[in-house]
Amino acid sequence: MQNKSSFFIVGKHAVIEALKNPKRKVLRVFLTEESKKTIHKISPKINLLKDKKVYFKTKKELDKYCSKEDLLHQGFVAEIEHLDKIEIKKFIENKKNLNLVCLDGVTDPRNIGSIIIRSAVSFEIDGLIIKDRNFPAESKLMYKSASGSMEYIQIFKVPNIKTTIKYLKEKNFWVYAFDSKTDKDFTDVNWSGNNILLFGSEGYGIKKHTEKYADYKVKININKKIESLNIANSTAIVFHHIKKKIMERKITIIILIFEEKLEVIFKCLKLLSDFEIILIDNSNNLERKKKISEIFNISKYFLNKKNLGFSKAINMAIKKCETEYLLILNPDCLITKDEIIKLYKSIIKYDNCIITTPTLKTHENKIAQNASLFPESGALRTPFKIDGDLCCQSILAAAMFCKTSELIKIGLFDENFFLFYEDDDLCRRINNKKKIYYTSL
Repeated sequence: MQNKSSFFIVGKHAVIEALKNPKRKVLRVFLTEESKKTIHKISPKINLLKDKKVYFKTKKELDKYCSKEDLLHQGFVAEIEHLDKIEIKKFIENKKNLNLVCLDGVTDPRNIGSIIIRSAVSFEIDGLIIKDRNFPAESKLMYKSASGSMEYIQIFKVPNIKTTIKYLKEKNFWVYAFDSKTDKDFTDVNWSGNNILLFGSEGYGIKKHTEKYADYKVKININKKIESLNIANSTAIVFHHIKKKIMERKITIIILIFEEKLEVIFKCLKLLSDFEIILIDNSNNLERKKKISEIFNISKYFLNKKNLGFSKAINMAIKKCETEYLLILNPDCLITKDEIIKLYKSIIKYDNCIITTPTLKTHENKIAQNASLFPESGALRTPFKIDGDLCCQSILAAAMFCKTSELIKIGLFDENFFLFYEDDDLCRRINNKKKIYYTSL
């Protein structure tokens, strides 16, 4: 007999992710013999069915749980309870840089599930605000369309969208209403601080009495021959862009220059305009600083009165770095924004990794090999191509992508090395505790 506070969900991903979620109460699970094997293949080390009431059924017997919705259950049905509700006032306490999506008049379960919630989780949006009477809280279609994402996002069901937005504005949230008829491109926004991304329903858009609370109206620039995008495409594009902007703000580029030509430095900096940049000049060239500063937005620019050498100059910059990650880069090495994001994704993939390095090209379009064994092995750094990531002993400081706090813990570069081998020394100390990875770009 079904519990009054419970409801059924169907579909492989919806059921498995509910079983994985320790905060989700799963009362009963209905499986075929084949779907039980699938669960054990997906989670061989943890028994997701431990202490659960499991009933084995034929596919035909499971059909009755989704016949009205005309859904495919895939051999997975579960009876679950709602997750504990968290109030939005409590959720935002002491948090910074939150991005919340707010839906005004969007009611379709497939749109909410597969498009908005699944995209929001994929691109790490912090939560969803929706009017309680518009939210199909027990919809099998929504859960199946969300493909397990319902377990990984905060959903705030509110009685009144206007009142909620007004409250959040008082708490220093900026409200951006997406409207295809406005002029401002959403990619021109910095997307820092706390933000609400306000979307209306297809056909009707955002209600007038809600729209008036927006601080800005923005749009997605598309081919003028197309009137507008549907909410599925719109939300995915916006969420993806915001995630990239957030990642960029986590990274500082540190570049040490000495006697390099301006054209070499310019070529490097042109690729890095979206990031914080710290530039250290060991040649005290004031004229060059003026020329660089006229064209590029350099966050911090240090002119050293004498040549401090590599280690001391780079250590000085690292101590001034305020971001979670940094990239130490030679000015004659070229790397794009997308390649830097790939390095970021590589370093967060491994818990024990604090430094990774890419395959690089010089301004002369030559491959610059960065990874190798330690010098005593006799192995030369010769160019090679790999797919994926490779654990290695030593990398050149020509391009080091690092976790800032971990690098400081290791002790930075040994300033007894004026130039050369300071990178091998650092890598030896890292190898005693952590790992170094070479990432193919």
